[in-house]
Amino acid sequence: MNIRYARQQDFPDIQIINQQLHAFHVQERADLFNDCFQNSIDQAYYNVLLISKKHQIIVVEDYNKIVGYAILEIKTNPGNDLLQERRYLLIDQMAILSSYWHQGLGKLLFAHIEETARRECVSAIELNVLHMNKKAVAFYQSMGMQVQSYRFEKLMSCKVVKE
Repeated sequence: MNIRYARQQDFPDIQIINQQLHAFHVQERADLFNDCFQNSIDQAYYNVLLISKKHQIIVVEDYNKIVGYAILEIKTNPGNDLLQERRYLLIDQMAILSSYWHQGLGKLLFAHIEETARRECVSAIELNVLHMNKKAVAFYQSMGMQVQSYRFEKLMSCKVVKE
């Protein structure tokens, strides 16, 4: 296994992994995610990420096949009277191809993310994960991450009145 920065030609493999991730989200939360698949990573957005100074795409490669990726962003909050100024690394997306689960690749990728965070001299690594994604929650906790805040929802039902 090799971990490296993404290149232009990696897009099709990353898109396949992204589709797998999206299918899981649709299955678990069809009220949030469209079942008619639309890539959260399209070619144009991918190209922007590749040249961005704030973003990095890291891939896990197995014999020239991309089997995992992470999209990282260095974020800066300027601070104000209430909040400290801070610079942190946001994991926007992280996924491993399901046929490669339970082989330690997520840990390997996360270790590389931690190295990136140290090199960038950020105060924290942050990410969002849906509560229903128990495997991801357990994984991130096993990597030493802890809950920073909770976001609550109460689902409501209503009937749309057609005029």
